[in-house]
Amino acid sequence: MAKFWGKFGFVETAETVRGVWTDVETERDYTGDLLRNSARWEAEDKTNGDIVVNNHISVVMDDWISDPEHLNALRWVKFGNSHTKWAVTSVTMDWPRITINLGGEYKR
Repeated sequence: MAKFWGKFGFVETAETVRGVWTDVETERDYTGDLLRNSARWEAEDKTNGDIVVNNHISVVMDDWISDPEHLNALRWVKFGNSHTKWAVTSVTMDWPRITINLGGEYKR
């Protein structure tokens, strides 16, 4: 089993100025196991299609990610030093671990 290290991105809506709500992004470092590592090309009507990963990452929950507010705000994952953010498609809780499934590139 391969090891994972990278950043998880949490996006929450917060009132920055009275009456103005914006998305606030928080990055946190995590390590764990890469359970599945696969990718495919989606070339619907494009010459060069988009790559879509179908990765599964398992990490041990900490106090931050086990909080339902934060868990519901988990939006993307970055591998290692990569700049590409991969969208979170689903999350499965198997205490004390959490498995995160990834899809296409995260686009805000």
